[in-house]
Amino acid sequence: MPWSSFRVSCPTRLLLAMIALAGVGQLSGCFNPSGAGDGGTETDGGTAMQSTGGPAGDTTQSPLDTSGAATSAAAETTPNATSSSGDPDDTSAGPSDSSTGEPSNCPGGDPTPAMAPYVVSDLVAGQESSDLDVGDINGDDHLDFIHLARVAGSIEVFFGDGAGGFLSDGVTVLNSNGFPDTIRLGAIADETLDLFVHMEGPVELWVIRGDGAGNFPIQQVYEPTYVRAIDLADLNGDAVLDLAYVGASNLEVRLGNPTETYQSPTLYGQNFGSAVRIADITGDGSVDILTADYGSTELQIYAGAGNGTFIAQPTVVTGSPVSGIDVGHLNADDNIDLVLTTADDLRVFYGEDDGTISSTPGTVLPDGLSRVRVADIDADGVEDLITRAGANVEIRFSTGNESFSDPVSFACSSSILSLEVGDFNEDCVPDLLGTQGGAQSLCLLLSDRE
Repeated sequence: MPWSSFRVSCPTRLLLAMIALAGVGQLSGCFNPSGAGDGGTETDGGTAMQSTGGPAGDTTQSPLDTSGAATSAAAETTPNATSSSGDPDDTSAGPSDSSTGEPSNCPGGDPTPAMAPYVVSDLVAGQESSDLDVGDINGDDHLDFIHLARVAGSIEVFFGDGAGGFLSDGVTVLNSNGFPDTIRLGAIADETLDLFVHMEGPVELWVIRGDGAGNFPIQQVYEPTYVRAIDLADLNGDAVLDLAYVGASNLEVRLGNPTETYQSPTLYGQNFGSAVRIADITGDGSVDILTADYGSTELQIYAGAGNGTFIAQPTVVTGSPVSGIDVGHLNADDNIDLVLTTADDLRVFYGEDDGTISSTPGTVLPDGLSRVRVADIDADGVEDLITRAGANVEIRFSTGNESFSDPVSFACSSSILSLEVGDFNEDCVPDLLGTQGGAQSLCLLLSDRE
């Protein structure tokens, strides 16, 4: 199944929708996109974001001719904020990291504490979207994104211009008999961005290497590999990107080689997983792996030894099935905190000074909030909570004392399936981007502080 010369361009710095704590990348500019955050009140008004995208239905079998990129515009700016009920159906947790960004040279001054000046737009795409990831794909120091359509079996790249505008590189149909359902970006062993795609029917994991010139000519297929959730990080300190994923029955860890290939998986535990997260949760300098079994009320922590091996630790009892995992600094100390979304609520387990995580949640927020992102939206040094509830994106600001503001909600045009974070217009405020169920568009929350 050759997939030759798909042009997505090469990145020099990876931003995995807020990269794992094991190795946060940073763009030049006023905000480190490894930390994103929530907002408070929304600013009315603002101009509709100009964006570009491939025309609907414009699909190309690879190799893709990229001599001409088509343009389109983002539709219908809606600066109103609303509220809605929770949506507990999402059981995915992608690689989103959460370390506090340090603003500098911010246009319009530093962000205002507990404020989220977002304008909501529909970003018209050439396909429906079921998953996405964010990074500097073409190496120009501006954030881009890639998204996939499961039913169509295709992907589309949008290049960012650093001002909140995007240019589509067209839709590419993957030459596969299956359905792609998960997409991730990562640089395996150099500064060239590579692509990770999980396929269902047949069950395969595609690793598609970039060539540094904007093409992805080298495809590796690992089968049978069932992936329900995946995260990427250097697990053994050799500066090569490794894989941790959960799916059919186990946590599987594949260590990467300097040749940009992957070893056979090492299996841990019995885990029909719904979520996985890589982070140094124990604070010993070695990354750990957190997993949640589908329908389980316990979170499993695998402590990393620093050499790519892991040891199961006592579980964290959640009381309700886990649907989402993230980590960050959610109070005033320097310890890593753990945030879980469940079918019933959102729970924050705060880090202890001895490197452990509290066995009981210090904060419990009602309602099933499904997927969660942690980021410092208002640049106050503590991170905030970003969740989705149906078609709404909700932001809860951290006060720094283990409590959060009431949610501020922004209405998208359709239900949000996945959500990523990045400073697309480089104004020191993290922006938000989500895929929308049943829509040939993405929901963009672009900050407008001036």
